[in-house]
Amino acid sequence: GRWYWHGERADIAGNRSGFGAAVSFVLDTQAPDIPQLVEPPAGATVNSDRVVFRWNGTPPAAHETAPEYYYVHVSTDSLFGEFGVFSGYVTPDSLVLDTTILNNATTYYWRVKAFDSAGFASDYSSGQSFLFLQFICGDVDNSGSDPDIADLTTLIDHLFITFVPLPVPEAADLNGDEVIDVADLTLLIDHLFISFPALNCGL
Repeated sequence: GRWYWHGERADIAGNRSGFGAAVSFVLDTQAPDIPQLVEPPAGATVNSDRVVFRWNGTPPAAHETAPEYYYVHVSTDSLFGEFGVFSGYVTPDSLVLDTTILNNATTYYWRVKAFDSAGFASDYSSGQSFLFLQFICGDVDNSGSDPDIADLTTLIDHLFITFVPLPVPEAADLNGDEVIDVADLTLLIDHLFISFPALNCGL
């Protein structure tokens, strides 16, 4: 907690100066709580142009003059044995990273530990993972372009001919039902040549 003290001077004749203004100090012997990871949820798929990390820290004590700060570690290694893509201190209980620093179709792991104004640190939170998967809905061949005849050919090949795995299966789930089948093929034909309905891929 916060402690206050003041003092006065006195001489052998009994004269006293009176107490000076009180000053205070914080006695802190306890590390902050381990942060609870909130966002992105464990196992989530992130496909936006930025990823938002949020966690819950310790509510600030009444005596604190400075908020907690945090050390955030984001890595492709589930054991966090290497530096990773981000490692650093942040003051608020959130962090936003531009996904241009991430590799597509890659699982990332993140963890956080808290520090207080006395320099005490919590243990790391348990690691939590998310999949970064950025794609264009209907870009079945993963060419990076809008859906075209090449995507239609790739989907036909996957469904009926060589059955080769698709590079990004989520891009072929054109009706968002989590199943890649003739319904998706029909929707792609309709999208490209007939009534041009929108594709959603569950997004």
